[in-house]
Amino acid sequence: MIKFLNEYKYLILILIFSFVLRVWGISFGFPFFLHPDETKIVEPALTIAFNIKNADFNPHFFYYPHFLMYLLVAVIQIVKVILLPFGFFNTLPKEVFYFMARLITVLFGTASVYLTYLIGKKVALKGREEKIGLLSALFLSVVFLHIRNSHYYTGDVPATFFILLSFYLFLFGILPNRDTPDSGVSRLSIVLSAFFCGVGISTKYYPALLLFLYVPIILYTFRRDLKKAVLNCFIVGFTALLGFLMFTPYALLDNQKFIRTMKESSLRSSSGFVGASSKNPFYYIYNKDASIDESFSGNSLAEGLGWGFVVLSLYSAVFVLFGAFNNKTIQPYNNLLIFIFGIECLFYIFFARYPVKLVRWLVPITPFLSISAAFSFFGLFGVRPRRGLTPILPILPAISWLIGAFVLIPNVYKSLRFDYALSNGDTRIRAYNYLLDNIPKQTSIIFESILIHKMVEDGDYKFFQITHDRYNTKGEIENDFPLDFNRMLIESQAQYIIINGWSRQKYFNPSSNLFFPEVSKAWQDFYKELDARFYRVAVFSPNEELLSGPEITIYSTEK
Repeated sequence: MIKFLNEYKYLILILIFSFVLRVWGISFGFPFFLHPDETKIVEPALTIAFNIKNADFNPHFFYYPHFLMYLLVAVIQIVKVILLPFGFFNTLPKEVFYFMARLITVLFGTASVYLTYLIGKKVALKGREEKIGLLSALFLSVVFLHIRNSHYYTGDVPATFFILLSFYLFLFGILPNRDTPDSGVSRLSIVLSAFFCGVGISTKYYPALLLFLYVPIILYTFRRDLKKAVLNCFIVGFTALLGFLMFTPYALLDNQKFIRTMKESSLRSSSGFVGASSKNPFYYIYNKDASIDESFSGNSLAEGLGWGFVVLSLYSAVFVLFGAFNNKTIQPYNNLLIFIFGIECLFYIFFARYPVKLVRWLVPITPFLSISAAFSFFGLFGVRPRRGLTPILPILPAISWLIGAFVLIPNVYKSLRFDYALSNGDTRIRAYNYLLDNIPKQTSIIFESILIHKMVEDGDYKFFQITHDRYNTKGEIENDFPLDFNRMLIESQAQYIIINGWSRQKYFNPSSNLFFPEVSKAWQDFYKELDARFYRVAVFSPNEELLSGPEITIYSTEK
């Protein structure tokens, strides 16, 4: 045991650090459930789990596939078997099940760091396997974008885990072992890779993109035997489909609704989204938009990873492009790095082609960017003396360490700040408590949703909601102009107005002004009129108080 701990001490420390950064703050929002996508997965799972004998296992909802829902049902049943004899289970509050769900994501996120270590070792040049593996894991352990999404029971981080597991098994199957170069292809590993790719598709649909990488690699590997190449491609495709249908069976059993949902989902992505839409293919790398669902980052890789990380990752493209012509020019170039680069490009290009651009969709490439960054880091140590480079060779290691610090420090700072904000409280809960303590019951209030449904369901206040269309599938956003202020006040007789900062921010984002100029201008004028006409009685700011959630502003309409 001591020998094991000593041999893997750095990896163990990285994994512990990864877990802490991801688990801290996962109880945010309780007793309310403030992430809109979580409820779409957790609530159906709870309905099934608490009525397991008579449950309808078809969620009748395909915007997200069903693996995470069924996984949570299974976990709840295990907990039920353990706790029911002691009389605890039936008294557990709903927050416990949301906590368990988020903890599952934390474990997927931490396990992804370990898989990144394994893949980094697998693709590294001989002699640097451990160093590149550890540095790859260290980089992913602190990536803010990955840490942020590891706090939610949504598909991005679990899907990333299955992408990594599938890719590692694929590499293991398609490439000979370093120590036994004559070992050849392992069909079992390839089949398992395809199966877990299918499970990933059942977690969030985009792991299907891996198949577009696997097929040409298989065709190239078996290029001398076309029949075997086609057979292996068929096996991979069939096994991936099997893995998907095993955990999303109603995609087949309720196929008409599934197909309609897929068409609608594609239309959503191609039609535009207020606050996060652009036709610029480089939008994901950097843009000036503020995030419309998180207060401590923007909507780009530069914000979600930091510029040091982006630069170091992009620099690895030099190894791929130069190495394609002469793999002796730059060290430590390794032909396997082109697989990493291929996945990065595949996912980036796929999502960049849609006008709707949400940076969380790029969570799956963060482990591969971490591996690329590790290659670049050690690449600066491995540049060979060449004419014109000799004067700067002594300072290249220092440059490498400096860039490494620029990768780690901003991500650690942003992650710690985010975790603290989650654990410190939420602006929406503060606003709700202010409402209960300071505004008399039955008061009329105009409000934008802050996702505390109890506020409306209790019926203590007369609420009139300002609604916003999220997608432009049928031109909804283009016609989503605000109501006339005076008419709204007369009809509601409202004494207070509650504004959600994320709803407000999306109309002020530069991309909205370009994509939906008329509607954005109308809503900007609406919010500016609010500020000019009415008195702010309370403002709950995430940045000033280090809280999670949007800025919530409460106005009084009385002079």
